[in-house]
Amino acid sequence: MTFTEIAHALKLAEAHLAAALRDSTSARTHARLLRRVAELTDAAERHEPESTAELRDMVAFFVRRSSRQYQDVSESRDLDIALRLSNRLSALDLPQRAGPAAQGRRRPAKLDSSVADPDELASFLAASTDRMVAIGPSERYLAVSPANARFHGSTPARMLDLHITEIIGLSRYETRAAHALRRSFAGEPQVYVYPLPAPGNGPRLIRCEMDPIRDRMDQAYCTLMRMTDITDDAAAAPQRPAA
Repeated sequence: MTFTEIAHALKLAEAHLAAALRDSTSARTHARLLRRVAELTDAAERHEPESTAELRDMVAFFVRRSSRQYQDVSESRDLDIALRLSNRLSALDLPQRAGPAAQGRRRPAKLDSSVADPDELASFLAASTDRMVAIGPSERYLAVSPANARFHGSTPARMLDLHITEIIGLSRYETRAAHALRRSFAGEPQVYVYPLPAPGNGPRLIRCEMDPIRDRMDQAYCTLMRMTDITDDAAAAPQRPAA
């Protein structure tokens, strides 16, 4: 697994655990989810980067993780990891990007419904060519597709834990996304269309779909957002005659 895939799986597993604790599921379920979070945390900390770009993503991940989520010994541990990785940037002889062999490990994934365990959802987003993001009840990003990260001039790993307002802005959040997110977290799929300014070409029409995601035990733990440019489809649609 790449570091991004591990990080996605970890953030989704943490959201899954938080949802289970919130809804008071069984102690056995809590123990199983805790073990999975621990396994993925260990995998993230032990991961050996295959490129300078991946190493930089790891530094950004652990810096952000230390700065906002944990206020105990974990905060110091994450910062220590970030500093150790930073010191390796000049010492390691790594390619700028992962080679074709590493990139080729990724397999296409399918998500045929709104039911998916965290590992399934992480794999799906890693392989998706659509602009997609998984977002938790705290409205922070849990996993981001490569296409969506490129759209924002970033990488999937560097967008993890960002609040949605840091990506789309407060105005768009308050006028469109906030209400739809609340309804989606309540279990209601949402769809709306919004104009996206495109310098030199006029606004593009973007369809945003939000689907609540549940695990195979029917536990809701995140919302999956998909952004699709429908400008050309809208332009090609037959126009209704004026009344």
